[in-house]
Amino acid sequence: MNAAFVAPYPVLRPDVEIGALPTRKWVECADCIDFKDAADEQAREWAEEHAAARGHRRYRVVESTNFHVVPPPADVP
Repeated sequence: MNAAFVAPYPVLRPDVEIGALPTRKWVECADCIDFKDAADEQAREWAEEHAAARGHRRYRVVESTNFHVVPPPADVP
């Protein structure tokens, strides 16, 4: 496995805080949900070009943290 690879939904273990999990952040058009990675230095320019091309003027910054939990076995109360 590549060391740079991060599982898209890592296991949330008892010793891991949610805030320590990897996050992803993007700029999203509120009208059509087209988006640009927020780390991209051209995200603002993308929004301005998108507004000029499509007339969409509402944008938001979205941050997402994905995880999954492993339920205990059925015989454990």
